[in-house]
Amino acid sequence: MRWVKALLGPALNPIQEFRKIRADVVRALVLYANADSPLLGPNHERAREARAVYRELASDLVVCANDIPLYSFWARLRVLPRFDELQVAKDNLIGLSNTVGLEGESLN
Repeated sequence: MRWVKALLGPALNPIQEFRKIRADVVRALVLYANADSPLLGPNHERAREARAVYRELASDLVVCANDIPLYSFWARLRVLPRFDELQVAKDNLIGLSNTVGLEGESLN
């Protein structure tokens, strides 16, 4: 059993980290769901915080994915999302970070 862990460990540890970041994305989307509310007004502190968190998470997703050995192999097994799906997620997070809380640019 140790040999399996020694063989797969270098790949499984980054995959677990990727899944943690993916959970952080979901958590942030729920936590800051109201950050784009017109009731808060433009450039509210909560919206600024959400923009920073979304941008950081977009970066973390890409960095973590690039650290996973044989990413394409794991994506083919559906253990991880495909690179094009990862690109869409990153683009959407950056889009949110560019617009949340900014008057006239709301996604709502």
